[in-house]
Amino acid sequence: EKTFALRVEHLLQRIPSPEYRHLTIEALETLAAVVAADGAFRVDGDLVVDVLVGHAVRRAWLDAASDGAPDPVAARAAAARYDADTAAAWAAFYDLSPDDVARWFVAALRGLTDAAAA
Repeated sequence: EKTFALRVEHLLQRIPSPEYRHLTIEALETLAAVVAADGAFRVDGDLVVDVLVGHAVRRAWLDAASDGAPDPVAARAAAARYDADTAAAWAAFYDLSPDDVARWFVAALRGLTDAAAA
């Protein structure tokens, strides 16, 4: 386990942005909590943390931009705004509380694993 911990620490130190490094740590903590809560949880194949983080940012932005409305027109408009305002989406995500960040990571994980299972 010590070798694993050292490897993770080495990889985290290679992330130049302190904010993104912190999000990566929060994503790993959320994954650990998911596995601890559901010992049967499994991911077949690789789980790329960068993809998980990016997916969580996008989901949070789309939800905020569409006011959570399931309307397809609102969803398309929110997606267009995300494409135009990606930097704002990331800035907004960095400002979320740790609980909200964890909630979006879980939503992203569910979305990614559901998509992979389909």
